[in-house]
Amino acid sequence: MRNMIGYAWKETRRRKGRSMGTMLGYLVAVAFLVITITFAGISRFGAAEALQYTGAQFIGIIYDAGLEGGGVEFRDAGKEGLLIYNNPTVLFPVSLAEEVGRSPNVRNAAPLLTFTVRTDEYVERSWILSGFDASDMESVRMVSCSATDIVEGRLIEPGDSDVVLLEQTFADAEQYGVGDILYFDDREFEVVGILSPGIRPVKADIYMTLDDANWVLNTRIEEPVHGVINAVLVDGASSLANRSAMNDTREILGFNSSTIGYGCFSPAGTAIGITARGMQLLGLIVFITILLLVMSSQYYSVVERDNDIGILKAIGWSDRNVVSQVIGESFLHSVIGGLAGVAIATFLIVSFPVGQWLGLEESFTATFDPLVLIAGFFLTVLAGVIAGFISALVSLRLKPAEILRKL
Repeated sequence: MRNMIGYAWKETRRRKGRSMGTMLGYLVAVAFLVITITFAGISRFGAAEALQYTGAQFIGIIYDAGLEGGGVEFRDAGKEGLLIYNNPTVLFPVSLAEEVGRSPNVRNAAPLLTFTVRTDEYVERSWILSGFDASDMESVRMVSCSATDIVEGRLIEPGDSDVVLLEQTFADAEQYGVGDILYFDDREFEVVGILSPGIRPVKADIYMTLDDANWVLNTRIEEPVHGVINAVLVDGASSLANRSAMNDTREILGFNSSTIGYGCFSPAGTAIGITARGMQLLGLIVFITILLLVMSSQYYSVVERDNDIGILKAIGWSDRNVVSQVIGESFLHSVIGGLAGVAIATFLIVSFPVGQWLGLEESFTATFDPLVLIAGFFLTVLAGVIAGFISALVSLRLKPAEILRKL
C-alpha cells in the first residue's frame, strides 16, 4: 500500500498539469455538493420560518353520536347547546387536552369550552360563548383570539374573573363597549376588550375564562359538570407535521372525534419540501456531472500513457502492479481534491452571509452538518476509486509487444 501511494505521488508530481486538473475536478465536485446540500438545508429553514406554522392550527372535537344535548340536558335545548359550526358535540375531560399537548407533533394544546347561550327569553338569536385558559395564550392566540386582535381595551389575563371579551361585529350589533356589563343569571361580567380575530378555527361572540364559562354552562343544564370541555385548541408543531398532529388528536379523543382547521397547511408543507429537494437534486446532478468529467479525464490519462504502461509491463510489471498503480493515482487525486473541497466548502459556508442573502434574521448563522461533509468526501473518494478501476481495466488490454513496436 505504501509503495502504491509512493509511486502514485511520484507520477502526480511528474504529470503536474493533468494531476492538478483532476484534483481540481474532485475539489469542485465535493465543494459544490456540500455547499448545495447545506444551502438547501438553510433554504428549508428559511422557508420553514415563514411557512412552518401556516395552517398548522386546528381544533379537536367529539361529535354527538345521538346523545340529547351532547351528554348534558339543557333547560332550553331548542336555543342552547354544545354546538360547534352548528354541529352538536359532547363534553370530555380536560386531561385529554393535556394528552394531546404531549404529542411530538403538537407545539401547544389548550382546552376550550364553547356553546350557544341566550340571556333573554325574548331574544331569538343565540350567542356563541367560549371559555379558554388565559394562562395558555400561546395556543389560544393561534386558534381562537390573540392580543394582536384587540381593537379596544385589553385581553383577558390570568387570574381575571367576571370579565369578557366581545367580538367586534357582535359588540357593534348589540351596542356594547368596553366597560359595559353583561348579565348571566344576575351575575355581572364586565366588557374589558373588543377584538376582531379575523379567520380562526374557533370564533365566538363572547370570550371569557374557562372557569367562568363552566359556571355559565352549569346555569343552563340540569346536572352541573366540572373539569370538562368540548374542544381542544391545537397548535401543530409545523405544517409538515400537521396531518400527523390531526391523526394523533383524533386517536386520543377516540370515537366520533374530528378535527377542524385550515387547509393551507398542506401546500405550505409542500412548498417547504420542494425548495429543499430541488436544491439537493441540483447539487447531486452537478456533482455526478463533474465526477463523470473527472472520471473521463482519468480514463484518457491512462490511454495517453500507453507507452509508459507498455514499458512497465515489458520490464516485468504484472497486471496487478499496473492496476494498483492506476487505482492508487486515482485514489490519491480524489483524497487530495476531496479534502481541499471540504475545506473550501466549510470556509465559504461559515464566511458567506447566507442569512442576510436569504432574508433571514440578522442573527442567523449558517451551520453545516458534519455528516454532509463526511458523506461528500467519501463519495468523492469512492468515485475516484471507481474511476481508477475503470481506467485500470483499460490498461489490462494494452499489449506490451504492440506498444513497443510503435516506439
